[in-house]
Amino acid sequence: MTVLSRYAAVFFAVMVLATFLPRFFWQAAEGQRNRITIFYSPVSGEFLIHEQNAYGQDFYRTEEGRELDQKDFARLQPFRYARDLVQWGEMPDEIHGVKVEPEKLPLSVQHIFLRPRSLDGPEIPLYFVMEAASGFVDLEMPGEVMRISGSQVEFIRTSDNTVLKEKSLLFTESFLAAGFHFPAQKAWAKTSTRKPFDWGWFLLDAEDKLFHLIQVKGQPRIRSVLKDFAPGVRYVQVEEHPGRHAYGFLVDRKGGVHRMNYPDYSLTLLPVKNYKPSTMRLTWRRDPLVHHYTVEERDALSVTITDHRDQVIREIRMDLSPLRSESARKAEAFLFPFSIFQSMPDSAYLTLRISWNNDFPLLRAMGIFTVLGFFVLWRRWRGRSLKESPLDLLVLAACGFPGLLALLWAGHLPGQRQAERRSA
Repeated sequence: MTVLSRYAAVFFAVMVLATFLPRFFWQAAEGQRNRITIFYSPVSGEFLIHEQNAYGQDFYRTEEGRELDQKDFARLQPFRYARDLVQWGEMPDEIHGVKVEPEKLPLSVQHIFLRPRSLDGPEIPLYFVMEAASGFVDLEMPGEVMRISGSQVEFIRTSDNTVLKEKSLLFTESFLAAGFHFPAQKAWAKTSTRKPFDWGWFLLDAEDKLFHLIQVKGQPRIRSVLKDFAPGVRYVQVEEHPGRHAYGFLVDRKGGVHRMNYPDYSLTLLPVKNYKPSTMRLTWRRDPLVHHYTVEERDALSVTITDHRDQVIREIRMDLSPLRSESARKAEAFLFPFSIFQSMPDSAYLTLRISWNNDFPLLRAMGIFTVLGFFVLWRRWRGRSLKESPLDLLVLAACGFPGLLALLWAGHLPGQRQAERRSA
């Protein structure tokens, strides 16, 4: 029983050390780099780079390396700095034949940000269906939630958990009439009142068909907008914008990202190369002349510019200095054969995950042999025989330095005899 208790304590200590020691290591060893953003100038047709260091100092330059001051940078970005240019009296009347009306820019300029954590996270299958035509300017959160069960739609009043049978039946019949097959696999919307209007919910039914649901004066309006879509629908990011250029982004199950256009729900595959939705961040920016697509990787930035017909105009890729140097990664391999994480990268789920360090196997082996050698010397210095607890060697071979620290903390078994040379 004593042996079992000791190794239970060792196991617990290894779990804690393998969770926190690598984290503390990278907090000390991970480097810093300047924050870099790449823009495209519709005036000059060149890429502009804005760099900010750790002290908040800003530096501006062109892709060719020509330095700019902040005003020169703003003049090359009239849609981003429209109010400043208007105040300076320098706002152009037109750019490449396109008339510029500063007061209408809020309708012409739109941003959509797609982040990996949005695609992979827990959700509660209770949906607030807002009233899209209340007659008031501001949207309001409803007093009931919608639940889509195995064969029907239910509306539940939040104040007392009462099922609203009449409304539930009305929506269920509308779903069935539109060809919806229960149950719903996924549902997506932007459940916020801080938007100009409500586009409702996009629902994926049991047969992988995508439906669009809006509530208008208490009545459901549901229609099928996408069926027989071979890649399959993984995620829909809904974005309400006063310009009504697009419903948002659709991510398919093969990693492609599409812009869902308004009003016909047509899909435009975004021209972003080697984009991985689960690990990279994507930003779309529309202005009166072009579309900007920015892909942020861990150590690189890629920007693609297209016209409004989605024809590629310019592309650029910039490699960034890695935050984790090769020497630091080698040190990690030497010290920690594996690490324990409580989450997945770029995911909102919490989990317990073991990640083995396979980047530098020779260094990992050297670290384990170093630990074994130190442990043998320590046991001999304490006058203890290795035969007393041979499982200790297995712990060291599997766990490296965290295993060594755990064994040193646990000590030897009570009642173990010292080696004969010590007792002689």
